[in-house]
Amino acid sequence: GSAPPPGGGLCGLGMTLRNDVAGDLRITELAPGGPAATQGMLRRGDILASIDGNNVRGASVMRARDLIMGPQGTAVAVAVMREGAQGAAPRVLQVQLQRSPHVPAA
Repeated sequence: GSAPPPGGGLCGLGMTLRNDVAGDLRITELAPGGPAATQGMLRRGDILASIDGNNVRGASVMRARDLIMGPQGTAVAVAVMREGAQGAAPRVLQVQLQRSPHVPAA
């Protein structure tokens, strides 16, 4: 029984994440055709707040990837914060996504 390749069998949501200067996880890219882009609610610049109920404010990209990656077709609940217009409070959006194998990034 040979070991599966790294990341083998694990699927993501088609989001590229990066820590901003404040240490928050921001979405920098949405993979075309990936679950996040197809679902339509998430945007570049959104701050990841939680993944399946796990608070990821200030977490590393690796930690977020660990929470995001999982078996194909399973659901992930993602909460993001989107900054409002100047002076407005950020809105929190809850999104349910299905993990998909078509995308390389988390």
